[in-house]
Amino acid sequence: MSANSIPTYPLQAAGITGSGQYQEVVSPFTGEAIARVEQAHAGAVEAGLAQAVNAAKKIMGPMPSHRRAEILEGLSAQMDQRREELAQTIAQEGGKPLKDARVEVGRAINTVRLSAHAATELDGEQQAMGGTAGNETK
Repeated sequence: MSANSIPTYPLQAAGITGSGQYQEVVSPFTGEAIARVEQAHAGAVEAGLAQAVNAAKKIMGPMPSHRRAEILEGLSAQMDQRREELAQTIAQEGGKPLKDARVEVGRAINTVRLSAHAATELDGEQQAMGGTAGNETK
């Protein structure tokens, strides 16, 4: 894959700029560059952490549980729509068999769905993960 044909991912965070320097993501299976990712500079890391703390206190803290659940359901739907793309990415980046990557994506989607459900029933109990396909031994 030529450097011009691989996906390039700039740092994307509200009000934060990247360093302009890119790191290649290399497949451990083939040694081939499969993507380029913009690196953060120290100031971007600090700004991102500050944004996360602010969001936790001012946005997520007062957000009603039903809205959190809606957000998580929306995320799980987006992941499901892009299921094969996610599996291909996992297989390329991790050098793992595509069959296993597909199972991993399914588990991730199930985890987000379970989290959406749990968001409306926060009572301090643990959520058993063995109740969904792919998690039998968890």
